[in-house]
Amino acid sequence: MADVPSDGDASFTNTTFKVILKRTFPGALHATKLGQQCNMALGGFTRTYQRNQCSTSGPCTSTSGDPFYPQNADICCLDWSLPYQKTGVSILSRQTKETIASILMRNVYTPLNLSIVSILTIAIIVSGHLVWLVERAENPEMFPQPYLDGVDDGIWWSLVTMTT
Repeated sequence: MADVPSDGDASFTNTTFKVILKRTFPGALHATKLGQQCNMALGGFTRTYQRNQCSTSGPCTSTSGDPFYPQNADICCLDWSLPYQKTGVSILSRQTKETIASILMRNVYTPLNLSIVSILTIAIIVSGHLVWLVERAENPEMFPQPYLDGVDDGIWWSLVTMTT
């Protein structure tokens, strides 16, 4: 493992990475597809029509399972970048298929956010009950004596007061 130095051009500060040399082109493609040893490959990979089409034609199925002599199905489901220079060097990574709903679920419904909403909900309900208990005798027009009518108004008062 190596620490990446923090300089002005690096966008991956304090990140550790491991470099694994794959001596064959098919071995690098197969390792990247599996994602067990390799998350990204860098090299002079050729983006062919067949490799470009297999990422859009549906799920990728491996036929041979041999990392040194892969078939077309063994090296699809990879996200091919466009060459950065005329030398044909491109970056290769596993293709991920995420929907907007899964991104929202992962980022919005976190344990921290759910804890905060739960604590605020409990605080609103408790304070609504307390306000109703204190105010029902002095202010029966705003907080009626019957439990459901009065607590409902107390919780509404608590919610409005907390949000303003």
